[in-house]
Amino acid sequence: MYRAQGSSRWQKNRNINFKVVKHMKEISRAAEVNNSLDYADLQLPHSPVSKKIKLLENSQNLAPFQSESASTPSTSFNSTYSIHSVIDSDHIATSVDFSDSDEVGADVSKSLIPIADDTDLQKNLGACFIKHNASHALINDILKILKPYHSLPNDARTLLRTPQCLPAKQLSNGEMIYFGLLTGIKEKIKKGLIVNNGKLNLLFNIDGLPLHRSSNKQFWPILCQIEETVDKSPFPVAVFCGSSKPYTVNDFLYDFVDELTSLKDGSLDIAHEISIKGFVCDAPARAFLKCIKNHNGYFGCEKCCQKGKWDNNRMTFPDSNAPKRKDSDFDSFSHDNDFGHILEKSPLLKVDIGLVTQFPLDYMHMVCLGVMRKLLISWCRGPLNVRLCSRDIDILSNRLVSYSRNIPDELPRKPRSLREIDRWKATEFRMFLLYLGPVVLKKVLPSNRYNLFLVLHVAIRILCNEVTIRDNLSFAKELLLKFVKKSKCIYGSDFIVYNVHNLIHLGDDVEKFGPLDSFSTFSFENYLGQLKKLLRTPNKPLQQICRRIFEIQQNSTRINVIPPDFQVVGSSIHKEGTASLEPLQFKVAKKEGFIIKLSENNNCVMLRDGKIIIVSNILLCDKIILIKGRRFKSKTDFYSKPCCSSMLSTFYVTNLSLNFKSYPISDVKEKGILLPYQDGFMYTSLIHTVCV
Repeated sequence: MYRAQGSSRWQKNRNINFKVVKHMKEISRAAEVNNSLDYADLQLPHSPVSKKIKLLENSQNLAPFQSESASTPSTSFNSTYSIHSVIDSDHIATSVDFSDSDEVGADVSKSLIPIADDTDLQKNLGACFIKHNASHALINDILKILKPYHSLPNDARTLLRTPQCLPAKQLSNGEMIYFGLLTGIKEKIKKGLIVNNGKLNLLFNIDGLPLHRSSNKQFWPILCQIEETVDKSPFPVAVFCGSSKPYTVNDFLYDFVDELTSLKDGSLDIAHEISIKGFVCDAPARAFLKCIKNHNGYFGCEKCCQKGKWDNNRMTFPDSNAPKRKDSDFDSFSHDNDFGHILEKSPLLKVDIGLVTQFPLDYMHMVCLGVMRKLLISWCRGPLNVRLCSRDIDILSNRLVSYSRNIPDELPRKPRSLREIDRWKATEFRMFLLYLGPVVLKKVLPSNRYNLFLVLHVAIRILCNEVTIRDNLSFAKELLLKFVKKSKCIYGSDFIVYNVHNLIHLGDDVEKFGPLDSFSTFSFENYLGQLKKLLRTPNKPLQQICRRIFEIQQNSTRINVIPPDFQVVGSSIHKEGTASLEPLQFKVAKKEGFIIKLSENNNCVMLRDGKIIIVSNILLCDKIILIKGRRFKSKTDFYSKPCCSSMLSTFYVTNLSLNFKSYPISDVKEKGILLPYQDGFMYTSLIHTVCV
C-alpha cells in the first residue's frame, strides 16, 4: 500500500511537471512569434481564481491585480483612485490589494510571465553587469548558461560593446589617454542630464590616485563636473598613468588647454556657452598646476603675501593681516611681490584662468582632514598640556559608538571610536565637526578648548548652507579669525600651520563660490574610488580603465531623478498603525535631499512653525500626504557661545508629548539628528535639508 501511494504521488508530480514544461514551451513559442514587450492574456488553470487577467499593454510595470469579486474597490490601486502623483511608482508593490482577495492577488501576480525580446534582454543584462562591476570571465560564464534559451552573444565584449582602446600619448614618465572635454559634455547632453540650454559652469579636479600598495603606479585624471547636470557626477577628460606625477605640467595639460581655448572661443560645435567656475584640488595638486611653491614652503600661502616661520620642525604662518595675492601677480615674474611664490608661468594662463580667484581652498582636505583631524589628534596624543587622559578618551569613544544607531541615512558612515582615528575618513571628521562634536565633547573637554571648538563648529556650519551664509557670512569670517588667533594661545605657535592659517581666507572663497560643499572635492574623491574599483589586474591599467569607461557609457541606464516634492514609497505600505483600511499608511516618504522613515534614526523633523516632531506614521488621505507624530514640548538652546545654538537650528529638547497629531508633510522644514543627552536630546538639523 505504501508503494501504491508513493507511485501515485510520483505520477501526480510527474504530470504537474509535464504540464509546466508544456506551458513554458507555449509561452516561448508565443514570444518568438510576437517579438514584442507586450504582455499576453494568460489562462491560469491552476490559480485559485479561474479568471483571465487582462494586462496593460505597452507598460513596463504590471498593473496591480484586482479581483472581479473584490468587495472594496475604493481601497485598491486602480485607475479611479489616481494617487500615482504622490506615490513613487518605481517602488509600488504589484500585488498590493486591501480587499479580501489579497492572497489570490499575490498568487496570480507570481504566475504572470512577461514576454520580452532578446534585444531588450541584452540591454538589461549589460546594464546589470555594469552596475555590479562584473568581470568579463563571470559574464562569459553566464552567457554560456543562457545561450540555449536566448539568442545572446558568446562573448562579454560583444554584449558590453567594448571598444578598442584609444591610442595612448607617451609622456616623459608615463602615458596618457585624452578622452576629450567636448565629448564628455555632449555625452551628458545626449543623456538628457543638462537641465538648461544656457551657460554651462565647469568645475575641474586634478589629483593623484595610487593604484596598488605594492607598486608606485598611479593615475592622474583630469575630471570635470557640470553644475547644471541633474546628477552632478564628474566625468573623465583625460587620464595619465605613470610611476609618479607628470614631470612637466605643460606636457600634461597641453591637449586640455588647447581644447579649453577652442571651447571658450566658440570655435567648437556646441550650442551652450562654456564658463570655467574653477579648479578644486588639494594643496599639492594646486601647487603643481599653478607652478608655485608647495604649501610647506616659506612662501607657500596661496592667498596672502607673507613669509612663513619655521617653528618646531614645521612651517607656520602666524601673520593674519598680510596683503592678499591677486590674479595679476601671475602675469609676469616681475609682479611677484615676494619673489619666492611663483616658480614659472602656468599653462592655464593661456585660457585666462585666475590662479588666485579660480583656485578655491578645498574644504575636504583643509578643514576635515586638516584642522579637525589635527584637533582630535592633539586631544588624543598631543602635548601634555592639551592631551586628554585615557579615561576621558574612552568616554568620548563610548559616546561616539553609542550614537551610531542615531545617525540618519543621509550621512554615509557611522561614528567610530577615537582609538581608530588613524582610519577615519573625511566624512567622519566632517560628521564630528558639524553634528556630533558639541554633544560628544560637552563636559569632557575643558571649557576653554570646548568653547574654541564651538567657534570653529559654528563658523563652518554657517559656511555650509546658503540660507545661513546670506545673513551671517561676515560673522563666520570673524569667528574663523578668532579661532586662528585663540589657537595660538591654547595649542601653541606651532599649531598655526598651512591648513589652520588658511581658515582666515576660507570665507572669501565662500563669498565667490557659494556653500562649502558646492566646491569641495567630496564628489571627485568618490568618483576616483569608483574608478579604482574598475581595475581587474595590475597589467596595463590605463588600457583597462579606458575600456571600462567606454563600457559604462555604452550601457548606462536612465538616472531616476527624485522629485523636489515629497512622495511616499509604494513598497513601504503597511497596516501596522490604524485599524481601518483608510487612509493608506506608509513607512517611507522621500524628496530631493532627504528621506523620512519610521525608524528611530530617520523619524525626526522640524516643521516650519518650529515644532520638532517624532514621526510615527505616514498617511495618504485624499491624495494629501500627512505625517503623524508627537512633538517635544520643551525646546532650549544647547549652547550660548559664540552664538545661540538656535541660530543654527540646534536645540536641547525634552518632554515628548503623549498625544499624536497629524500634519501635512508640506509643513516639514528640515530633517534633524536626535542625539540622547542627559534627560533629553540634542536636536540639530541636517544642513543640506534646510529649506528656504
